[in-house]
Amino acid sequence: MRGDPITAMIRMYERQKKERERAAAREARQQELERKRREREAARIAKQREKELIKQNVKVQNPRVFEQNVANKLKQLGFATYMTKTTGDQGVDVLATKNGMNFAIQCKLYSHSVGNKAVQEVCAGRAFYRCHYAVVVSNADFTLGAWRLARATEVILLKDDELYKLLEYTI
Repeated sequence: MRGDPITAMIRMYERQKKERERAAAREARQQELERKRREREAARIAKQREKELIKQNVKVQNPRVFEQNVANKLKQLGFATYMTKTTGDQGVDVLATKNGMNFAIQCKLYSHSVGNKAVQEVCAGRAFYRCHYAVVVSNADFTLGAWRLARATEVILLKDDELYKLLEYTI
């Protein structure tokens, strides 16, 4: 039976079938790896473009205009806002109120990450203005030190497109 040509053809066909299946599996793995590589590259490029846009935005805007934009966005969300004077503001740029909850907000228009000094300042401003919450709003990211201090002092850190999250504190 070993020399039976039909059995030999069947074995050869099964080997070829297994090899095609292995090749298809290798090809699928390669395609998946390539897809993931493209996704990582796209994310890297998007992050780079975002950083470039932030730098351009910082060059175009000045800090007072940024503060005004934050106040306007808060007004659109139903907050009453007041912009403090530019000097002697005790670390607070915008005071906002909604449903009896008061917010001391410091705005940072940076081309680099915001450090914990901003958290320290707005924490003092919260006490000075007797607010329920202290918030730092920025167009940029925050350093690890800022996040740690904010957690310890109960300061809210937000990007300027996340102001809607303050509504959670007014319920």
